[in-house]
Amino acid sequence: MLDTYAYNKKPSKKSAGNISNRIIKNSVALTPQELAEEIIKGKSFMPCLLKENANRRTKSNWKQQQLICLDIDSGLTLKSALSKFKHDAIFIYTTFSHTEENNKFRVVFQLDKPITDNKKLTNIINSLLKKYPEADQRCKDITRLFFGGKDLYVLDYNNKLNTNSLLTLYNTTNINSNRHQSSISSNNITSNSISSTNNVRTNICSTNKSLSIYLYSSDCATFNIESVQKLDVLRLQEILNIVKYPHVEVKNNFEFYSYLHTRNLADFLGITKRMFNCIFHEDESPSANIVWDKITDNYYYKCFGCDFVGNIIRCVERIASIERIDAIDFLSKVYKVKLVETDWQKRQKRMLEENQRYIMSEEFKLEHPELYEEIKNYLTELYTLNGIAKDYIKRSPDDINIFFASLRYLSEVLGVSLGTVKNRVNLFAYLGLIKKLKEDELNEALRKRSIQEKTRNKVPFAISFYSIPSYSDKILTEGGERAINSSEKKLNIKKISYKMLKDILGKKEADRVFPQLANRPKSINKKFNDLSDIN
Repeated sequence: MLDTYAYNKKPSKKSAGNISNRIIKNSVALTPQELAEEIIKGKSFMPCLLKENANRRTKSNWKQQQLICLDIDSGLTLKSALSKFKHDAIFIYTTFSHTEENNKFRVVFQLDKPITDNKKLTNIINSLLKKYPEADQRCKDITRLFFGGKDLYVLDYNNKLNTNSLLTLYNTTNINSNRHQSSISSNNITSNSISSTNNVRTNICSTNKSLSIYLYSSDCATFNIESVQKLDVLRLQEILNIVKYPHVEVKNNFEFYSYLHTRNLADFLGITKRMFNCIFHEDESPSANIVWDKITDNYYYKCFGCDFVGNIIRCVERIASIERIDAIDFLSKVYKVKLVETDWQKRQKRMLEENQRYIMSEEFKLEHPELYEEIKNYLTELYTLNGIAKDYIKRSPDDINIFFASLRYLSEVLGVSLGTVKNRVNLFAYLGLIKKLKEDELNEALRKRSIQEKTRNKVPFAISFYSIPSYSDKILTEGGERAINSSEKKLNIKKISYKMLKDILGKKEADRVFPQLANRPKSINKKFNDLSDIN
């Protein structure tokens, strides 16, 4: 099933709904090469065929399938994937979010025959996910829709996977899973042995029969791993000696995730060595370690053998074979951390969500046409900024809602260059859709963070902090008036600089859009004229 529209960036949520409605009506007959060429034009596809007159993308409307697509967002570089899949897959394509620093791509496989039994197909997909644990383990929906992408890497259009072998692998894996689980449950392991690690390599298998992940460990405490696999909160609290710890209340999502990311991952997994045998593949010599980022205080698991990189949340996902949201709930119970929101926070979250809904609606296009025309190609970026702001909402009206997002971070999230992100942020600030804050508007904690980033990035002025207003009639009307004014004065607002605004609209307006450069020495302003928003 192939969409009839091509996109040059990741479709919005609204567009995704339109794609879903269109694609169910458009079945096509293509060679693998023809499909690949359509995908990199930016067309979305479903690797299956739906029944005639299907009105929804549901399992009951699935008819047959010969292609399987795996999504890889982390844990494996594109370079490694080209070697890893060269004998199995037919091609790889990068997604719209792919960057050189953060590789995101999809691997497309061809089966040796079409599958018409949805249970067999599900088992085949599970076998591939087991064989390639780097892939997103949640991509099991047989009617999943995949967006198009940017770049194509052809492996061999003649490569075909043997369906019988994959089905045999699935059945064998489940038999071994049941045997292993019986073996584990018969072992009488007590909490008195918690401080020791295994001297004998052990095989521990997930209890989730649809996906069996074998964990190999000689340097990791079995009881820790087993407790995570079984999602045994109390036992893990006993192991970590936090049963009697009081509950921790946090104010917003940023604080919630920061708390989890700063838990000592080595203690959580029962690891006592600097380099150890990876628990996610059969590791003959130590190839993994726990990395601590001294600036953020975050912990990461990193293996040089299988290229797995992940924080505590991803490790729980992989070990227990569960979805991310379930891993987060499990960790919040283990570490007794709870997000407590005030009525004010809930109201502010609603405000930002309404901002997101409105700018993607037909209402916005109709009611504020001048402003819409100015930013219609950048709505995804503005939507994302509002989403980031939701994580930083403060507890009361007395605290201004401020968030920090570096240009580098936004570049990775949106899959565009640093220069492009800078231009977008400056455009939104000029139109009044976001506000950059002056240093005197920051509290003591944020001033400290500002100084740290200033030193870290080696720039002569502090980084930017932002707030986002409610997109009320007044704000959007003023934004439309600025769009009209810029057109009349031939202001190139797609590439705004401090000097341009000052020369054309005056210093007051330039200082509003670039508060960091207000009252700065001329030499500094000149040097950073085009990079006036470095984060």
